[in-house]
Amino acid sequence: MVHKVLIVENEPEYYFNFKDILVNNGFDVGEFCPTYEDALELIESFKPDIAVLDIDLDSERTGIDLGNYLFQHEDIPFVFMTALNDREIFNKALHTHHQSFLVKTDLATDKEKVVRTILTVLNNYRQEKTKEVKEILGATGYKGYYQDLINNMGRKDFEFKKFIDFENIAYFSTDRAPNEKFEQLVGYKKGEELKKNYIWFQTDLDNEIFVMQTQLNQIEDLLPNYFVRINQQTIANISTKFLKKARTENHLYIYDQEFKIARKYRKEIDQKLSSKYI
Repeated sequence: MVHKVLIVENEPEYYFNFKDILVNNGFDVGEFCPTYEDALELIESFKPDIAVLDIDLDSERTGIDLGNYLFQHEDIPFVFMTALNDREIFNKALHTHHQSFLVKTDLATDKEKVVRTILTVLNNYRQEKTKEVKEILGATGYKGYYQDLINNMGRKDFEFKKFIDFENIAYFSTDRAPNEKFEQLVGYKKGEELKKNYIWFQTDLDNEIFVMQTQLNQIEDLLPNYFVRINQQTIANISTKFLKKARTENHLYIYDQEFKIARKYRKEIDQKLSSKYI
């Protein structure tokens, strides 16, 4: 797998040195990005797996501001890299939930350390995110957006958090089409679309739905074999409990929904249906 790295750095010399190190070690690196605003645009178009942030940027907002943004709005781990030998700056950066800290001199003196740091952060972050999906047992969901609830309530231990066994989950989805399910999910913002880097899942427990801050491809390999990818937005439970009709050429009926089957997933769906029901 080729990891995509966004380097937010206002000095071209450091950017190109860092880019060369990463490209030579198999990474895909985004274009030169010297400002906070440039970073926001590249995050949307490049979709990095990890970001490396200089603290001083060619913009009013700093790398620390960008780190705070990433923590609050994106599912992207980030590392600070700076030439500043300033304890005050370092202490401010500690409060952004960054994953590590690099010094620019490492680009010349310890290139292997730079690569190891990036790989370690990527591995640890993936493990941390998948803790929400506990082995093959179930998933932890929230009755609303996780970060919003933390911000509004000021704590992480609240009544809207619930662990759901996989056998009670009908499907996981990232479909952002406004409908009554999202009205149930967000409640106070009727018709709001699902936020980026969140998924939601339907249960048969009082017909409730829950949201998780993760991505489908991060949980897909952790799901039991009775789940199958139907299309880019949906992974469904095809056990007899939820499979309501045999599939047609283009559709599958799960629980309370009719799903369109993407061509690229038809073979896998047929194989799983055949192994379970024939």
